[in-house]
Amino acid sequence: MASTACLTASRNALLPALDLFGTVQNNAMAGQASGILAPGADPYFLGGTGNLLSQVFGHNFPNYAVGVQLSIPLSNRVAQADAVRDQLDLRQAQVRLRNVEEQVRLEIESALIALTRSRTAYEAASQTRQLQEEALEAERERYAVGASTSFFIIQYERDLAQAETTEVIARGNYAKARAALDRALGATLARYNIRLSEAASGVVSAPPHALP
Repeated sequence: MASTACLTASRNALLPALDLFGTVQNNAMAGQASGILAPGADPYFLGGTGNLLSQVFGHNFPNYAVGVQLSIPLSNRVAQADAVRDQLDLRQAQVRLRNVEEQVRLEIESALIALTRSRTAYEAASQTRQLQEEALEAERERYAVGASTSFFIIQYERDLAQAETTEVIARGNYAKARAALDRALGATLARYNIRLSEAASGVVSAPPHALP
């Protein structure tokens, strides 16, 4: 989390810092002679730019230095203010995260309840439609042997049409509840076997699943 990283960085600014450093410097000790050359002078130290560069890259006269630097922030007001601000930001982010988690949990629970109710209603409507079909078939058999009239046939056909309409509506409500639950769970793409790469190319590997 970014807030946690910022808070850690702000608190680190309030801590003492111990730095270890080291340096290496290559020198050259050659130059042009002026005046009368002293007897016995070493020609290694005489020369121009070429001799200087040769000594530098040959590491003939190196200087080494190692040191330790300790920094103790006695009163770093800026770092203290940054630490307090970052701590408040972290707490606010944690509160927002808990609120989002609670909202997601409530949304999933509501979707599950709606799905259960819509599925029960759909199953009841389907059973009612089946019963109406059986009742209409039985009434037609009675009509065939003269034990019923066309009035009752029309009445049973009307009841069957109403049952079929109710079943279609219940199935639609169940499909909406199923989609709402998938959206709350973030499982819409997985349910229909859709991958982002396939969606970009417009090719789907499998047809959508039927309602369970």
